[in-house]
Amino acid sequence: MKKWISLLVFAISGCQSLIANNMLDTAPKNEFQVMYPEWGDVEEPADKDTVTRTYYVQGPNGEKRSDAIDNLTHFLNQMGIAHEVVPGSYLMIKIKQKVQFDTGSSYVSAHSRQWLSQIGAFLAGNSTVDIVIDGHTDSTGTKTVNDQLSEKRALQVKEQLLVQQVSPDAVYTRGYGEYMPACSNSSATGKACNRRVELTLILASN
Repeated sequence: MKKWISLLVFAISGCQSLIANNMLDTAPKNEFQVMYPEWGDVEEPADKDTVTRTYYVQGPNGEKRSDAIDNLTHFLNQMGIAHEVVPGSYLMIKIKQKVQFDTGSSYVSAHSRQWLSQIGAFLAGNSTVDIVIDGHTDSTGTKTVNDQLSEKRALQVKEQLLVQQVSPDAVYTRGYGEYMPACSNSSATGKACNRRVELTLILASN
């Protein structure tokens, strides 16, 4: 009996892990992946009266834009946080402003903490937004160390958002090590560019 219970617990935990991984797999991993595919299945809330409806307005090319994404872009513009709306099936905003790091460090600078806290405070009151945090490194050090460092950088940025009461269930982290450089690693400037964390915001579609 204990054996069957252990197998059942293992199977359930494995399924939960697969769900999280599948959701992360759907978020864009680089600048070329601009189409946002399915972001998991949305469960129907128990109390429909508590749902905030998303109202769409027509864009200049006939595309649908929601009040939710307009409110978010308005906030980012007010705060001076560079961003771009990514076209696709879901409403998604890529934060162009990066969190930069010193060599071998996962420490989030005071400057980055300031604008991360602004985003976090806004997102804490918007439960319809998911956040994907991607950590990266330069080519200094071994690949194993860089894999771990990129994950640690993403987790440190996640902690900055959680401090602002963002739901941990809405934050997903990934570490890419040195494998997805934004700049050339042949110079100190290029390496500094690659020591970064990037954020993508995904809005639920009603």
